[in-house]
Amino acid sequence: MINLLVSHGSRRDLFCGDTVFHSGRILLQDVADCDIPTYSQTLRRLATLEFDGFYPGYLIWSEQRARRHPDKAREYLDRLLLPSNII
Repeated sequence: MINLLVSHGSRRDLFCGDTVFHSGRILLQDVADCDIPTYSQTLRRLATLEFDGFYPGYLIWSEQRARRHPDKAREYLDRLLLPSNII
């Protein structure tokens, strides 16, 4: 998974591709390289970052309270659940 945290001036934006989407939803697929423990670690790591803008690869972007989306995914993981899948 490639995620980019881009700083420009005082602003930081997270471009998170297919890692996490609006409302903490994820995209899990039944493919050979799907590694749920690594995916969970990545979601937890994203929830620790400070950023202003949230730009997933698809669906809705967020420029206000952007951290709520990775935080929501982490809340599921903390309850030993997987976040909702977008498909």
